Amino acid sequence: MNSLLIGFFAALGGLLLGVLSDMVSEEMRTRLDRLPQGMVKLAVLRLPKATRDEKLHDWLADLEYFLHGEKAVPVTRLFKGMSFGFGLLFSVSKMRKQLEVLQEREEVEKERVRYTFDMAVRDVGGEINFESTVWGKIAPVSREFVSLVDLLEKERGVRSFSDEEIKILEYFRKMGRSKGEGSGIENQGDSS
Repeated sequence: MNSLLIGFFAALGGLLLGVLSDMVSEEMRTRLDRLPQGMVKLAVLRLPKATRDEKLHDWLADLEYFLHGEKAVPVTRLFKGMSFGFGLLFSVSKMRKQLEVLQEREEVEKERVRYTFDMAVRDVGGEINFESTVWGKIAPVSREFVSLVDLLEKERGVRSFSDEEIKILEYFRKMGRSKGEGSGIENQGDSS
């Protein structure tokens, strides 16, 4: 009877040990699969804030392909994931510098577009007033155009030429030309 009881408890202990071993093994696999994701998230934190979300999404998608795209076994997944994560961690400083240069170029381009747009608005005001608008004298029609430009800037945060804005600019240029042909719009700069 004792040997039967010992055999039963040994079988039960072996079963529990097997289940516990499987649970620990699954836990370790899950944690090891998450390790490369943590490395990617750490690499993303070293990038400028403006690009973090986009890069995190892209890199996690790439990592998912590397880990599960070829149906790799756990050791291969770990090796590939760690090499991908270390590659990002070591190259992210160079990427950061390149992204900063691109952002500086983008800021310069935005400033160039804003300056060009400001000059176009002054050109419209000059055509309507028949005088330079450097001193701030802008006809009511061009003042409405400037208000529209400011509204668009607040909406988008950047001044850029869209098709609608180009049409509006052309419309106000035509109005300025038609004024000189006797359209009835008063010229504020003309005192005679």
